[in-house]
Amino acid sequence: CLSSCPAGYFNSSDNCSLCISPCSTCTSSSSCSSCVADTYLANSTCVNSSSCPSGTFANTTALTCDSCQSPCATCYFSKSNCSTCISSYAYYNNTCLSTCPSAMYASSSICVSCVSPCYNCSSSTFCLSCVSTYLYNGTCYNSSMCPSGTFANTTSLTCDACDISCSTC
Repeated sequence: CLSSCPAGYFNSSDNCSLCISPCSTCTSSSSCSSCVADTYLANSTCVNSSSCPSGTFANTTALTCDSCQSPCATCYFSKSNCSTCISSYAYYNNTCLSTCPSAMYASSSICVSCVSPCYNCSSSTFCLSCVSTYLYNGTCYNSSMCPSGTFANTTSLTCDACDISCSTC
């Protein structure tokens, strides 16, 4: 009689039963504790790396499917190497940010570059500041093209309204 079953076996009614592959060690016929090479432990089962559940990644050191670190919704290679983000975060360079970097805006939860002549923007069509041009109502204008009734303010780089007493400026 053995006091415990050897590796690769589990105790089943005082008999040692062989773990079913791809389990390397197990606690029952349906509950793996570790997995054979090239498979990963996920919720007591062994899966291929591509079959780790959503929100987990294949940890090649521990041979387990480990949880992604918030705010990553999904990740790969490590818990903080994001591929998608949880709600209210935007994806940028394998990270999730609450606000996109300067000169970018969030579109479908991904940080996207503003289109020139916008420098900062809130969408593909609404500028918040301009690259060497003048801002007026979310649009960038060359100094000579500021809309009628406005003038190019060289200090603020905006097209500002003319004084009400002026017919043109």
